[in-house]
Amino acid sequence: MVRRSITSWLLNTQVLMNLLVNTRDAMPDGITLNIAIERVGIEGASEPRHVPTGRSRSQTQSARPSTKIPDLELSHPPWHMKPHPTLKIRHARTTSLNASDAVSELRSLLEQDQSRLILFFCSADYDLVALASELNSAFGSIPTVGCTAAGQLGPEGFTSGGITAISLAGDITAHPFAVDLATLKTRVPAVAHDTKRLIADHPALGSFGLLLVDGLSLKEEQLTSLLYRHLPHLPVVGGSASGHLAINPATHVYVDGAFRSGSAVFTLLQTQLPFQPIKFAHFTSSGDTLVVTRSDPDTRVVYEINGRPSAEVYAEHVNVAIDKLDTAVFSMHPLILEMGGDQYVRAISSVNPDQSLTLYCVVEDGVVLSTGRALDPTATARSAFQRAANLIGDVGLVIGCDCISRRLQFEASGMMPVMSEIMKANQVFGFSTYGEQYDGLHMNQTFTGVAIGIDHATR
Repeated sequence: MVRRSITSWLLNTQVLMNLLVNTRDAMPDGITLNIAIERVGIEGASEPRHVPTGRSRSQTQSARPSTKIPDLELSHPPWHMKPHPTLKIRHARTTSLNASDAVSELRSLLEQDQSRLILFFCSADYDLVALASELNSAFGSIPTVGCTAAGQLGPEGFTSGGITAISLAGDITAHPFAVDLATLKTRVPAVAHDTKRLIADHPALGSFGLLLVDGLSLKEEQLTSLLYRHLPHLPVVGGSASGHLAINPATHVYVDGAFRSGSAVFTLLQTQLPFQPIKFAHFTSSGDTLVVTRSDPDTRVVYEINGRPSAEVYAEHVNVAIDKLDTAVFSMHPLILEMGGDQYVRAISSVNPDQSLTLYCVVEDGVVLSTGRALDPTATARSAFQRAANLIGDVGLVIGCDCISRRLQFEASGMMPVMSEIMKANQVFGFSTYGEQYDGLHMNQTFTGVAIGIDHATR
């Protein structure tokens, strides 16, 4: 039995757990520890902040504040620490549009002992009521979340149609929460309260959030802002559900056994495994200055930039005649918001008859933007994935949310094969989105996601 008198600053659960992890690493065959803690006071002791198990080294400065142990003596029961946390991954894909046949095929491929999460992305061409019934019957006892998608990412790279899914087992847990976007102001605080409780109950685990939201709701900014306000130290990544661009643009998320519009699903994931949030886009600022001087955030319309019609100013800055502005120009020259030393893409949807611009993201009066110029998509992707691997080691899975605009650009430029290979090589599983979320912000033409490192993985 190990018994230590420790100072008050050491009565931080996460600090203690890191000491135990060091002990675990020195004992490759595992060790059983009995722990008793008592408080003693040392004048002038400070409270260092440590990165909890499961968080990447880059998150030291933004680590979630420590959970304090109450002012009393605690004795923990014996606890066996695993020398190597594991992640078990099963992939599945079906192109059958019959809901029963499709789910039967998925179940045979995804089934594994003690599955912790089923995550899927499906075509909007399904009878979603029938598909929900089949999914609930097959996986009702397992946390299951997903959404409609205009395209998917998986072991085959970029695909479209059907359903792509994974099941996760091992040292990871998932806690999904349905969010009605009509009641954000009351629902998000309730979700945050339950999330904080789960984090406090398992202080040795790293935690992050995965967000899937109705891509036609126009509520992404409000949702991400509220989540960040109530959970400022929790990494959150996500994407806006997409649909069939030409035939069925409606978007839905799946949670609690049903497909829902006007909703989102927030999933708290907790693990001993290292992980690293990822965000990258193949654009950078041109360095010009575009000040939004009149806008309507509710409709995402920008009427004036620099005191003039927004389309007129934009056309001048990208050196294109105003009557030649189209999706090809917009995709190569999105608007860029610079904040906190980082850049966030605000994509343009259309030019309106009054020469205003409709965006895919909210911007408000006074916001300073610039026009973007394109970089090499292959280089930016490879660099971002390599940075994540440098931080957490071998990557077993990247859950990715990749903007549909990027996919369309890759298809039009002939880059789809090479981009598919990059996604496959980096274990990306995800979907083509109508927008992306990263911590407290909503953006476009971006890849957001989380890389999960592994000591041991099976597929």
